[in-house]
Amino acid sequence: MEGAAAQNPPRKSGQTPQILWQRTFLGFFVFCLVAPLLQTLFPAFGGNLVDAVEERRAANPFPSLWLLAGTNGDFAAELNKWFDDRVGFRDLRIRAKNQVDYTLFHTSRKIHVGTDGWLFYQENPNAGIDGLDATGLAALEDRYVSLAHRLRDKGIKLIVVGYPAKSAIYPEMVPPDLALRPAGGNYDRFRNFLARQPDLTFIDAEDIFKRLKPTTSEELYAKGDIHATQFAQLPVVKAIIAEIARTEGRVDFQWHEKLTLTHLRWRKGGIERNLLAVLFPPAEDVPIFEAGHAIGGQEADGHWTIPDPRYADRADPGVGRPFDFEFRSRPELCPQRLPGTVLFGNSFSDAYWSLGLQRYFCFIRRARDPISRFTLFYQTMPSDTKYFIFQYYEPWLRIYVPPLQ
Repeated sequence: MEGAAAQNPPRKSGQTPQILWQRTFLGFFVFCLVAPLLQTLFPAFGGNLVDAVEERRAANPFPSLWLLAGTNGDFAAELNKWFDDRVGFRDLRIRAKNQVDYTLFHTSRKIHVGTDGWLFYQENPNAGIDGLDATGLAALEDRYVSLAHRLRDKGIKLIVVGYPAKSAIYPEMVPPDLALRPAGGNYDRFRNFLARQPDLTFIDAEDIFKRLKPTTSEELYAKGDIHATQFAQLPVVKAIIAEIARTEGRVDFQWHEKLTLTHLRWRKGGIERNLLAVLFPPAEDVPIFEAGHAIGGQEADGHWTIPDPRYADRADPGVGRPFDFEFRSRPELCPQRLPGTVLFGNSFSDAYWSLGLQRYFCFIRRARDPISRFTLFYQTMPSDTKYFIFQYYEPWLRIYVPPLQ
């Protein structure tokens, strides 16, 4: 027996892979605990592995120590919120989870995932027009009529440019969990109301886009952003010029820039794509024009005035600069161009300038939202202004309203 035992010692070779696997698993588990803690305490540890998640909110602050005096657990609850906003590798974890939801289940917490890669923003229902009763709708309409009358008294004509939500132009791409705007509802009534007003001119981008869509294969809205593409904005710019030229009796006056249509591969950026917050954002080819103009660029026929070069990075609440930029044509060119004009709008009018809108006016001045900037912009517009363009976006109609005074 002893000889047999000596000839057949206990086998240990099968234990070595098992021990290595156990140690590897234990090491990985410890790393998963320690690495996030180190990254929390020392944010530079691990570097910027992924882009920060765009959340459109302020991070929770460290709770007041006075909460410790209570016995209801408020301090612990607030501390958890503070920690949740700063835990190590937070952006990586969020994007990885969102990638699984988007790729495997075609869902997102902040975005409606539509057909063929189309994304739709979850708009704030309190900002839209559909929730208004008859009195509220009449009050909204009155804001535009009142502005038109105040401008008329100054010898200025109001031009209103309205943009619809993307779902109105591409309803076939909308997922089942996103309710479409009702036909004949408040927004259709509002559009019809503006179109009937004698004291203003209404340029309806929805009507322009619906007529354009069957004639082209180009996207009129970006799949991963709420905005209309530059290609779709061109007929809007043409309509603005044509309507003011018609009012001036200049029927031969029209947009005539020489631009070449091309496509841009767009992967990062776009409101909906940013809020999707995945590891590998879906890409798309958006139609744009080459050889466009640039705000602040050298122009042979005029010059730009930009009070704050950082205008594109921040928007003051109405106590700072009265406008973002202005383009003035050379004085000798003014008789050949349309009269002085100002434009108050939002990001939907950002594309106008690359398409050369400024080259058709003696001068044109622009300011962007928030609406709190409107009053200062209105009060400081040049005395020889003859047209005032107010540009809106349908889902924000209730929060983006011309002031009564």
